[in-house]
Amino acid sequence: MRSHRNPFLVLALGAVLAVVLVIAPVSLASAASVTGTLRDHAGSPVPDVTLRAENNSHPEPTIEAETGADGSYQLSLNPGNYTLSTFVSETIPGLPPGWALETAQFSVAGDETRDITLPQTATVTVEALGVGDAPIPGATVDLAELVGSADLGGYSATNLRSRELRGVTDANGHLAVTVFDDGTFTEQGSIAPEPGSGYGFARFSSPPVSGDTTIVVRPPATDLITGTLRDHSGNPLPSITLRASNVHAAVEPDVVTETGADGSYALSLIAGNSYTLSTFVGVAIPGLPPGWALQTAPFDVSEDQTRDITLPQTATVTVEALGDGGAPVPGAHVDLSELIGSADLGGYTTTELRSRELTGFTDQDGRLSLTVFDHGTFREEGSIMPPIESGFSFTRFPSPAVNGDTKIVVDLAGKPAAPVVTGLAPNAGPEAGGSEVTISGSGFTGATEVRFGSTPAAIKAVSSTSIVAVAPAGTGQVDVTVKTPNGTSTTSPADRFAYGAPVSLSSSPNPSKRGQKVTFTAKVTPLTPGAPAPTGTVAYVDNMTVLATVQIKNGKAKFSTKSLKVGKHQVTAVYGGDSHFGPSNSKATVQVVKKARKHHPKRSHRGGGSHRALAP
Repeated sequence: MRSHRNPFLVLALGAVLAVVLVIAPVSLASAASVTGTLRDHAGSPVPDVTLRAENNSHPEPTIEAETGADGSYQLSLNPGNYTLSTFVSETIPGLPPGWALETAQFSVAGDETRDITLPQTATVTVEALGVGDAPIPGATVDLAELVGSADLGGYSATNLRSRELRGVTDANGHLAVTVFDDGTFTEQGSIAPEPGSGYGFARFSSPPVSGDTTIVVRPPATDLITGTLRDHSGNPLPSITLRASNVHAAVEPDVVTETGADGSYALSLIAGNSYTLSTFVGVAIPGLPPGWALQTAPFDVSEDQTRDITLPQTATVTVEALGDGGAPVPGAHVDLSELIGSADLGGYTTTELRSRELTGFTDQDGRLSLTVFDHGTFREEGSIMPPIESGFSFTRFPSPAVNGDTKIVVDLAGKPAAPVVTGLAPNAGPEAGGSEVTISGSGFTGATEVRFGSTPAAIKAVSSTSIVAVAPAGTGQVDVTVKTPNGTSTTSPADRFAYGAPVSLSSSPNPSKRGQKVTFTAKVTPLTPGAPAPTGTVAYVDNMTVLATVQIKNGKAKFSTKSLKVGKHQVTAVYGGDSHFGPSNSKATVQVVKKARKHHPKRSHRGGGSHRALAP
């Protein structure tokens, strides 16, 4: 029987072979080996330095290598354009305390050797001098980064940085640091003499470095401000943080101290400047407001001074919660706003004296008593939230000015118990609606209506503290409100329901082969016409494992990978939601990954051997 070759099959096989021949040289291209040695300017090898090569032609992971004991390194790089940078974790003798470089772009086409020789170093000495050129020891000096460029031999450095240029002046008032030569400081330096030295913080200009450089700094003289902080009864107040802020903020950072066990403090402030003083209190102090703070009016510093601080007299504010027939309402949560006033503190005048953290629960007599500084005005209304079982509702009440002990009576019985929504479960659902939502709160008895935004919802069950409703169709974030004969619930963050836009997911190709790039595309598409475009991120989840998190652009989030193993993958797109839409998930897409087919070359048979013909 004669064998017949199908001409169309022969042409197809020829085309496949042609594609393989064209693609093969690219896919089989090998990485180039870039080697070299890192040395300092004297020729000594520099070990334990991390080199990082970043491909500027194609996105790929950064390639890292570490120099060996002899300073040698090797980087395996694909052909392309790269920049090289360094990371140094420890100080290396003879080099700046911290240093880094980044090279200009260089091309890699094949194996090559690129040695790196660091540039020459110089010494920058900061000399701190006081009155009569007396040295100032113990001053903390902080120099900015020194930035330059250099020829490194195998590379050109476009960004050569000397870092961590700081330390404390010695007995001669000197601090010497090593830098790479020929550079410019990125900003001013600063010096902070020790407290009590008679000198204050200063910033100073740092000249360009070209060879060894000396910078002479003359910090300004300071005056010593001392005093004692006491309460109105004269008791010392320890462990209070005092912060002096220069009125001209750019001159110096805040000067901070803490009162001692006897309430004493000391502040070294620059003479001829104006400051304000403020406090920070970390713990409640018996006899004072639960939280308090003060800020003084500006004061001038012209000489050593004693400025004692005496806090003003306190008063008691009592909130009394009454129910039916004037009966006390215990267990109600009361929240008073800040009480703000001013006072003469002795050594200072306050522009702002604040009594804070004025909150708590009423006792069995329906009362809550709080300590405040006398003579002040509440910033806004107070509020009270009775316990749910009391049958009373959340109420706001006016808070009068305080001038001596003050009582505020809140009559809860005169206000019907309007419903209050305190939570939703779940608090998100699909735009199509249909989710059963449990609404928690109080005052729900006799509920006549539940709305999601402006849309009524079907009510399935009602109790005094819980309602089960079916979410209607909607979009974005809406407030869920409950209406009863006593009123409609006030909206709050606790009643927010977020509609999630539908998410669809596709993959291509599917099925795929192991090692083949698979692209997943998630689309987040609101159903409501005119709705804003969803923003945020989509997470791709494969059987509880997050493969990637991708930003949404124009309603889509694409993710590609070549790392899927052979088998079936249940991949879901999980939309995290944004300020308008709630979170939502796609249906799972089953991505099938098959083993890559092994290609075996056909054997040619010569002589009398048999062969198998292709069927026509």
